[in-house]
Amino acid sequence: MQLLHMVTSSPARTPTITMFGNPDYFFQTTNGALPLAPMSCGADPALCVVQSSGFAWNHGDVQQDITRTWFAMVGPGVRRQGRDDGVFSDHTDLRPTALALLGLRDDYVSDGRVLAEKLEHQALPDSIAPRDGDEDNDFVELARVYKQLNAPLGELGKASLALATRSIESTDTTYGWYLSQIAPLTAQRDALAMEIKLALDAAEFGHRSLPDFHSDVLISRARALIDQVEDLAARSRQSSR
Repeated sequence: MQLLHMVTSSPARTPTITMFGNPDYFFQTTNGALPLAPMSCGADPALCVVQSSGFAWNHGDVQQDITRTWFAMVGPGVRRQGRDDGVFSDHTDLRPTALALLGLRDDYVSDGRVLAEKLEHQALPDSIAPRDGDEDNDFVELARVYKQLNAPLGELGKASLALATRSIESTDTTYGWYLSQIAPLTAQRDALAMEIKLALDAAEFGHRSLPDFHSDVLISRARALIDQVEDLAARSRQSSR
């Protein structure tokens, strides 16, 4: 949950476990006083599973049908691209994008990144504007891997969720192994995400370019960490069969 940014500063507001349902189902909890259907589970817990025609299967969880929302921009400096689903982003990217478009900056570093792919080159500082014919410049490449590293629905986040689920479903030994792995991985991710976030902010609002070797190293480290978590998730999948 900490890796997925679900732990708050108030312990009273942080649950001890969060359930994500099978993507094919909508599910809800009940206290027994409000049965989901006029039936009793009896001695068979499986009888508590009820498929109701009153709900569409599109509530909460992590599948794209649920988590993908739309955002529209229009105005001077914004590219006229129409609908474009090719850039992975989330809500944290909207604020720095708006600030960059308006020529403003804040006094703290944002958790998101400027969506440079959505803005006209002349509306961006030279330090992050893609060159003509080279849309995937150092800034864009680093910004994209940063989202896959740090966003809850990025590659690392989704792999960690699969790893956690299979570990919880397995033996106490497996779950203990999982706990020993996830804590240092989260610490590594947080430290690396901070490095990348500061580098992106310096380019976005400090007009400092990203040296090729620096961005390449950060991208390589991020990809290695993502691959490590995905490998652990794959190994847990194989061991659970």
